Amino acid sequence: MKRKFLVLIFLILILKLSVNANFLWTRFIDNTALNINDAVFLGQRGWFCADNGVIKTTNDSGITWTNQNTGINLNIKKIAVNNNASIVSVLCDTQTIIISLDGGVTWINRSPTAHISSNIILKDIAVTSNAIYAVGTNNIILKSTNNGQTWIKQYEGILTSNFIYFFNDNNGLVIGDRHILMTSNAGADWTLTNTPYNFKKVYCYNNYLWFAVTDDNKLYQTIEGPTRWAFLYAFNFNVNSLYFSSYNNGWAVGDNGNIYFTAPNPANWQKLDIPNYPHTFDFNKIFMYENQDTIFIFGDNGYYFMRTFDYTQSDQQLSRFIISDAGGPYFTTIDETVALSAERTIARNKNFLRYRWTKLNNTENAQITDADKMTAVFSADTSGVYFVKLAVDDYRGNYSETFTKICVIDTFINLVSNDTFVTFRNSAALKFNNNNLFDVSLRLRNDFNDLTITINRVDYAETPYILFINRAQSQFLPVIRPNISLYEDLSYTILDFELFDLKTKNNLNRQTFAFDNLRINYALAPNIDNFKNRSFAIFKLDDNYRNWSKIGGDYLYSIDNGIANISTDLQHFSIYALFSIPYFDNDDIFVYPNPFIPNDGNIKTGRHYTGADDGSGIYFSGKKMANAKITIVNLAGFVVFEQRNTNKNYFQWNVSDKKGNRAASGFYYVIIEADDYKCIKKLQIVN
Repeated sequence: MKRKFLVLIFLILILKLSVNANFLWTRFIDNTALNINDAVFLGQRGWFCADNGVIKTTNDSGITWTNQNTGINLNIKKIAVNNNASIVSVLCDTQTIIISLDGGVTWINRSPTAHISSNIILKDIAVTSNAIYAVGTNNIILKSTNNGQTWIKQYEGILTSNFIYFFNDNNGLVIGDRHILMTSNAGADWTLTNTPYNFKKVYCYNNYLWFAVTDDNKLYQTIEGPTRWAFLYAFNFNVNSLYFSSYNNGWAVGDNGNIYFTAPNPANWQKLDIPNYPHTFDFNKIFMYENQDTIFIFGDNGYYFMRTFDYTQSDQQLSRFIISDAGGPYFTTIDETVALSAERTIARNKNFLRYRWTKLNNTENAQITDADKMTAVFSADTSGVYFVKLAVDDYRGNYSETFTKICVIDTFINLVSNDTFVTFRNSAALKFNNNNLFDVSLRLRNDFNDLTITINRVDYAETPYILFINRAQSQFLPVIRPNISLYEDLSYTILDFELFDLKTKNNLNRQTFAFDNLRINYALAPNIDNFKNRSFAIFKLDDNYRNWSKIGGDYLYSIDNGIANISTDLQHFSIYALFSIPYFDNDDIFVYPNPFIPNDGNIKTGRHYTGADDGSGIYFSGKKMANAKITIVNLAGFVVFEQRNTNKNYFQWNVSDKKGNRAASGFYYVIIEADDYKCIKKLQIVN
């Protein structure tokens, strides 16, 4: 109970910090006094674009900006950068596109005017690691794979596309007036979904949860992909930019100096006035750093604002704010130690905090020394993956905890030739030598599961690397969705890939310069009754170890033939698994989890609602759920909740009553009615 109370204090503190704010707002005025239209940041590096061909860059998180000579005087509307800033592309008025291949130092005009008619107006651009895309009127989608030297028309229609976004090199979407286009093969094919809305501004929180504003400034969110949208809020101003750092922490800016933030969920918004700086000019772009302590808002007349924590204030709660960070992932061998560092912890006085490092694995094979210091020392005499928790507090009740991962190897397989075949049971370590190009095949010896991973090494400097592959420990990972993914049946397919520099021990999972043509393949043997008529897909776990997201296509299981090849291209190393995609076509009605016990720490018994289709809350599923009426009553006969479901064969309840209050502990009856069908299920909630 004490731990839960401390966590509650921490959450209340975060809410107070993010809303009530002893924040420091700093106003800047760019000396060009031009309208700043868009901005993007990669760590401390940033770019903004403005009217009259102005582009400026920063290398110190927006404190100072340096002008770039673009050689044009057009108004620049959009700017896009790929993950390593090797391509920076901007969209100017109508059809002009200029790009930079050196981070913004020099610029080249690569406009696609020769490939489209003169009446086309381009609206947005996107950049991946190897391509540039542009969209606009007439549903035009253009792609260039040679830095804009030539453009290929991938799609054309009659409507206007306002937004394009790629989650990785292959999976992307285009949104605009009454349509959504999606691709899973880098734009070679686009799938059209019609919508009743004219979307103008979009923010993609992940590959299934999107927020979008219509041309009449109404905010919607996706429910189970692009086909269903839920209305959230109607703004009374013209919205120009959205940003969501989490489902419950969103920002919107627009004309006449309007700044709104969620309070405390995306269906409720509150206006924010920046202290000491009254303003009526338009805001065009908002951006929030991942640690949520810094916000940039860019607008007309050269004005932009930066919000940071004000540690000079006297508010003692603010000065004791803590977000722990254990660093990592780490890599070592069984005959070496590794230093675990909490240097990245966010707090005002990190040297005066209490640090506690503890093993999460129940094993005697690993030891931690200096476990009460900011930097601890870890060692292990058995290879494998170890998890260590870091708890930080200030001796006065302010507390934060997190965990990190340490990969320990005993020996490694030295890969020196092409087509090397490697067999392992639970883990393997592979060393990449020099400049060899090679394919590696890995096969898991576990009943009916085969896995192959193929890596074509990029030819560059002679740097040895270690690829560590481990059968992930499912107890440290979240269930993808309650009882509909065959999580237990397929937990052995969860594979954790970590790439390290053998000399520096640095983790290179997201350094895509270290490899290309990265692809993962699974296979399922036939005659498995539990898989009959189910569809399967590859899933990726996010960097915070919280949510699984589907990547690649769906594969239908055949009881006679199984599935010979389930594969997808990967953008970087991470944790991947093979699961069944959601299945809601059961004849009976299922209620899950039941009982619903969100506070017991067991994800299988449920967790409080955090967002649409993310596995939280309570699910009702079955063929009869489409267009069914759901009524939930307590034992006293009072109707706690009722709603008509739409289309899908499932319904996700947020476990709140008709007034929006959390449903109390107790027994309930769930009444499902559809045409001549009626079903009553009993449900228990234990808060």
